[in-house]
Amino acid sequence: ISDGSDHCNVVGNEVGLNTYDGIYVSGCPNTNVTDNLVYANALNGIMITNSPQSLIESNRIVGVTGDGLRVATSNDCLIINNNITDDNIGIYIFNSTGGVLKGNHIGGNGLYGISLDTCLGVSVYGNTFNANNGADDSYDPLHRQAKDTSITGNGWNYSGALNYHGNMWMDWQLPDGDHNGIYQVVSDVGIWA
Repeated sequence: ISDGSDHCNVVGNEVGLNTYDGIYVSGCPNTNVTDNLVYANALNGIMITNSPQSLIESNRIVGVTGDGLRVATSNDCLIINNNITDDNIGIYIFNSTGGVLKGNHIGGNGLYGISLDTCLGVSVYGNTFNANNGADDSYDPLHRQAKDTSITGNGWNYSGALNYHGNMWMDWQLPDGDHNGIYQVVSDVGIWA
């Protein structure tokens, strides 16, 4: 889908074994990419470019050669409840402002689960990171599961009126002094997570 369409829907498709991107959206604001199965594509699973305020929800992206979900120059996108596994980078976002990534399961990706590059005001919380970049159940700085090379301004947690939400990291399990499943030391994402 490209070139100025608005409020498009890409829903309920199975897209696999392509020599390019599985789903490609360019120049289409307010696009809804939901409930798709995307697998074994030569480039990226889903590519969103110049398409602000798009919704990418409840997709399953597995085993693509490139990135599971790549978002470029698309402000204020909502990326929720996706299952993204066994790709190069799970979710790669660059040159975008605003937006929310929450409730995604990101695992087994060769490099990072999420990588933010030249972004501002992106909120990342409530996601599960599992075995990305060679990580196992013990934290190792050589196997960080996320990367943020933006200068400043992205949030890797959310503090609401009733709750505080971070992300679940399979390699950050201790210390849990009160046995509630929440790691008691703040992780400094800074440039890396």
